[in-house]
Amino acid sequence: MPGITNLEIKLDGVGHVLADKKLTVPEYQRSYAWERDHVQDLFRDVYGSYQSKEPEYFLGSVVLTTIDNNRLEVVDGQQRLATTSLFVAALCGYLTKRGEQKRADILVQEYLQRLDARTLRATPQLELNAQDNAFFQALLTAVDQRDQPKPERESHRRILAAYRSATSFIETIAKNARNPVDHLLDFLEFFAKASKIIVAQVPDDRNAWIIFETLNDRGLALSTTDLLKNYLFGKAGDRLNEVRKNWIEMTALLETFGGESLVLLFLRHVWASYHGLTRERELFDKVKNIVVTKEASAEFSYQLVSNAKVYAAMLNPSEEFWLPFGNITKASLATLLELGFTQPRPLMLAAVSAFSPADCAKLFQCLLACSVRFTIVGALGSSALESFYANQAAAIRRTEIKTVDDLVRNLGKEAPTDDHFKSAFEAARVSSAAHARYYLRTLELTHAGKVEPEYVPNADVQAVTLEHVLPRNPEQGTWSEFDEDGVDAYARRLGNLVLLTRGANVGVGNAEFKRKREVIARSEFALTSRISECERWDRKAIEQRQAELAILAVKSWPLVAK
Repeated sequence: MPGITNLEIKLDGVGHVLADKKLTVPEYQRSYAWERDHVQDLFRDVYGSYQSKEPEYFLGSVVLTTIDNNRLEVVDGQQRLATTSLFVAALCGYLTKRGEQKRADILVQEYLQRLDARTLRATPQLELNAQDNAFFQALLTAVDQRDQPKPERESHRRILAAYRSATSFIETIAKNARNPVDHLLDFLEFFAKASKIIVAQVPDDRNAWIIFETLNDRGLALSTTDLLKNYLFGKAGDRLNEVRKNWIEMTALLETFGGESLVLLFLRHVWASYHGLTRERELFDKVKNIVVTKEASAEFSYQLVSNAKVYAAMLNPSEEFWLPFGNITKASLATLLELGFTQPRPLMLAAVSAFSPADCAKLFQCLLACSVRFTIVGALGSSALESFYANQAAAIRRTEIKTVDDLVRNLGKEAPTDDHFKSAFEAARVSSAAHARYYLRTLELTHAGKVEPEYVPNADVQAVTLEHVLPRNPEQGTWSEFDEDGVDAYARRLGNLVLLTRGANVGVGNAEFKRKREVIARSEFALTSRISECERWDRKAIEQRQAELAILAVKSWPLVAK
């Protein structure tokens, strides 16, 4: 294995790894990520091996790098190590509750914390990253549920869920054992000594990244974000500190808004904004093909930080970052975010770096209109659309597109035409209540002649509700104009949907049109109240209303920004 020096690989018990030296999860590593199923699968598998009297159970691998003579950094393997520590802590809690404090103290001393002879302070055997460690340590030393810390982050909730899974598993084992304490201690001995892990210990980070990637090549599943991070670190050479610092800053900017899935989405969007459409499964290989030097690794890490600042602001339209851009930009962002339109983000990232705030306002307005049009036509999730947005972004990065007017013209050529949009809107069915409320609210404002009607992402759902005039599940013997197929075809049509205040909507439910008509007639929404002019509510009435809404839709979401 080229480039590896002073490599030590051995098979060891997971308990011995925890007991032997102090372990630290570095700040750049992701937070605790195992879900309840992962934790329970581990406990069940190890216990099954123990019951079957198997000599060993293979847990996987860990990669460690040396900090000093008594401390090691955990480059890979924190999930297994942390979960094992949580199991020991849960067992100590069980023993303490049953008056076995001395046994609990011995286990704490062996696996969780050591008392320093000079300071008499307890120092942990395993420390997690800065976001998780205080919570993790407090949970390991909690005597009972009253002492448990309150989770403040998603990773804290996962750690607590793992601890509670361990507690529940231990109590289940104890109930079925003749001598619970002895049985649990025997099982812990198997867990700690016979549950083996491959320990790869290297003297520095750069060697660790090579080992990390090689283990992945041998079939040990790693997340795409972990692979990318460790590949960049491995390529960084003597610029490792820069790359590592930038990765930490990037994840810190995004962690408020989501976990690893958001970071991965961001990485994909950033890469696409420079290099065109990139699927999740392609991302790692594409990065490896282009980022091949320490200079490229450092440059990409700086790109990640600068784009993370913009991306985080895109997830928070009230962020101070948007003050120079004006209300139109913030309103467009709020609407795109509320409706879950993520496809334009690579293009938005590139545009913010290249165009003025006024030009971005014009572009974002156009992107909102395009997103609605593509959604109604049914093309929003197509690869062709994602490819178009990403390719336009890359063209901006290469300065091939120099003005927003050129970009808007390109969008206008790609987006559904007025006639295509109108035709699709006339037959549109909407499953998302949030989308339906937004469409109807916007159409109401257009009908009333309001300026910028499309910038109301959603009416207050506590005050304004969405009502299906023809119910989705009509009571038997009612709505005779529609058979089962007719209900399925027309209940979710936009022409059948109306806005009502919550008070008016109470009690209407699955009532027949005659009863609903009385409520609808009193509505403050003009497009809703007009339905009361209909004598009957049948297929023809729904189609006619939807055709009228389609005319308003073309005005509400114009291709050319106003």
